[in-house]
Amino acid sequence: MRGGRSNVCRLRTHGRFPSSRNRYRTRCIGLFRGDTAGYLIIAGGCNFPEVPIAEGGTKRYYKGIYATPLDKGIRLTWRQIGALPDAAAYGVSIITGDGLIFIGGNNQKNTFSSVIRIRWESHSRERIQIDSLPGLPFPSDNMTGCRAGDYLYVAGGNKAGIPCHQFIRLDLRHEELRWETLPPFPGQARIQLVCGAIGTNFFLFGGFNLTARSIALNDYLYRAEAKAWEEITGPVDEYSSPLALGGGASVSMNDRMFFVGGIHRNLFRIGMTDPPADYMKHPAAWYRFNPYLLQYDVNGWSILEKSPAKRTGAGELPVTARTGASFVNDGKNLYLIGGELKPGIRTNEIYRITVK
Repeated sequence: MRGGRSNVCRLRTHGRFPSSRNRYRTRCIGLFRGDTAGYLIIAGGCNFPEVPIAEGGTKRYYKGIYATPLDKGIRLTWRQIGALPDAAAYGVSIITGDGLIFIGGNNQKNTFSSVIRIRWESHSRERIQIDSLPGLPFPSDNMTGCRAGDYLYVAGGNKAGIPCHQFIRLDLRHEELRWETLPPFPGQARIQLVCGAIGTNFFLFGGFNLTARSIALNDYLYRAEAKAWEEITGPVDEYSSPLALGGGASVSMNDRMFFVGGIHRNLFRIGMTDPPADYMKHPAAWYRFNPYLLQYDVNGWSILEKSPAKRTGAGELPVTARTGASFVNDGKNLYLIGGELKPGIRTNEIYRITVK
């Protein structure tokens, strides 16, 4: 694994979520998100607005769609531009040439198979148009997905509430067609996995299975031309110990994939198997979420940055040590949006990362 540090990227604060009369609304995870026509867009998401999860709080879901231009320097100027058909979180977001595609997800009552595309209605960037695309073969949440070549791919996640091996794709050249079922990925069924693409090839990393109480460390490449999977080497930390990317975030840009955050496999395993009574009540640093900004390309893995500690409402933490964050690129920069600092405790900070 190649090493790297701050000489290859620059990370700086880039504002916060949209302001709201309800201050809790601005600290969400599981967002739909993307960049289109020079605007950063976020939608939906969920949080525990009244009582933290550690104290038995109830999760709330949202449907607002917000946008901010990315050409205004460091300041983000959010405004609401619409609403999702339903309050939802934990779906898949994919950027295409003419808009954003939001796939599946769930809320406290339903899991969705819907696939919608969001586009600006005119060049004025004042209103959006929401169109329906062919729905998933079944409702799904906590899966992953991205675009590779002419296809949208979706993998893993929950099917009827149970982690699965699903792997499907939709041909963007023929959007009227149904989703095509492909060979399921090997290894464990998993949720909250991450993915990326180089050319027409699809890469699958991380995830975990709460039902089986297992954490995935086996990663795979799907070669589209051969319609076949093969196992590949996963990431390691600066001490050559395997990293678990479950709960992390990923984005592809210019034949490179970038990854941030994710669980600590040993500490998360305690929470899945035999958690002590105070498991949810430790300081944020105790959970040791992945602090690295990672890159994967044709030459393999590298650590671009181990972010410095920063004082937060949850204590001293590396900026990139979070789960449930959103990751977006605008073709030049990466945007790290929100996420959990510890179970149930979210941040509304947004960072811009410039990578050489």
